[in-house]
This record gives sequence, structure tokens and C-alpha cells, in this order.
Amino acid sequence: MGILTFVPQWAVVLVGGAALYYDVLTAMFVQVYAFVIFNKVMTAQYYLWYLTLVPLVLVNNSFLHVPKTYCAIWVVWWLGQAYWGYFAGSFEYKGLDTLAGMQGANYLWFVLNSFILAATFMRQHLHLQAEFPSAAPVKQS
Repeated sequence: MGILTFVPQWAVVLVGGAALYYDVLTAMFVQVYAFVIFNKVMTAQYYLWYLTLVPLVLVNNSFLHVPKTYCAIWVVWWLGQAYWGYFAGSFEYKGLDTLAGMQGANYLWFVLNSFILAATFMRQHLHLQAEFPSAAPVKQS
């Protein structure tokens, strides 16, 4: 029965890859970010997986044209991480009983990151690979 918990995660990852097959960078970001959002385990190293792809995705994203929205998204993301990290750190390093608070932080973290993924995807300018000029050598006459 525990294997069923992976169904939503893999459904989002597979659909994201299939739907964005023509824009590889966006597909990679959506797949990795969705994998982390829907994962049953949280560790800080997972953030590095998708944060390294953010600059590659922002090249074709309209967030950069609206700095206030972009900054607000980052502030919300950091606040969500800090809120979750407070309860997780208190539990892991101080041994405090913060499981109820951590569960609430997990739900909030899931909603915030799902919203950020959707907002990023909706503002992404998707490109077919054929739209980019090829690297074919220039003919000399």
C-alpha cells in the first residue's frame, strides 16, 4: 500500500516531461521541482537539485520583467523554508516535540511550492528546439 504514495509524484513528473518535451530546460526544472515537492522525505540537499536550474529557466521567463513579483516569490519561498526549518531543526537538533507544527509546516510548504511551480510555469515562454538557430557551419562562397 505504501507504493501508492508515489503515484502522484510520478504522475506529475511524467506528465511534466511529456508535456514539455520540446523545451528541455523547462522540462528538467518542472520534473525536478515536482519530484521534490511531492517527495515523502525532505532534506536541504533537494533544494540544490532545482535551484541550480532556476537561472536556466528564468532566461525565458517573464518574472524578470516584473521585479516586484519575482522578489515576492523569492521572499515567500524563503519564509516557507524558514518556517519549515524552524520545526525540523527544533525536532532534530533540540529534541523538542514539534511534530504537529512540522506537519502544518509540511502542508504549507507543499502549497507554497506548488503555487511557485505553477506561477513559474505559467510565465514561462516555451520554445520548440527548432526555433533556435542551428550550429551548422556557414557556407563560404
